[in-house]
Amino acid sequence: MGKGVDVILGGNSRYFVPVNAAGTTEQQAGRPDGSDLVGLMKSSGYTYVTNRNDLLAAPATTGSKLLGLFDQATDDVHMSYELDRNPALEPSIAEMTSKAIDVLSKNTNGYFLMVEGGRIDHALHGTNAAPKAVEIMKVALLKDPDMRQRIERPLPEDSRAAAAASALDAQRPRS
Repeated sequence: MGKGVDVILGGNSRYFVPVNAAGTTEQQAGRPDGSDLVGLMKSSGYTYVTNRNDLLAAPATTGSKLLGLFDQATDDVHMSYELDRNPALEPSIAEMTSKAIDVLSKNTNGYFLMVEGGRIDHALHGTNAAPKAVEIMKVALLKDPDMRQRIERPLPEDSRAAAAASALDAQRPRS
């Protein structure tokens, strides 16, 4: 991964492990090229977490790198809809955003953070209104005063603009 991405949090662990890796279901078959990106990232210094408690306990020190793949709590390849999320297993988008800020803010050169609530789009594929509404409310949690304070805290000018633009983009409904 070189000096590129410092934090990756989400679902779809199948894109990070080889076919038939331990813990993958038939639906989560894995990478046909046999690459073990989780192993590669761990050997490159990333802390690897797969549940909420491990995410919250992950180090946020200068130079920390973090990979969190949280779809293991479901039989699906994606993280759960907020409506179905088991908070003991899967972190919320607000918790993932907060941890990402904790890790990235240690970089004295600033950082870029992109936050996306991808399940908003998935809920509409099946014209399923309830998960769509809850996914919108989940993204609205980013408007929470505690989260807003974290997003708006003093940062180098370039990072502040990127963080604000990313947070606003995450709130924009997608079709």
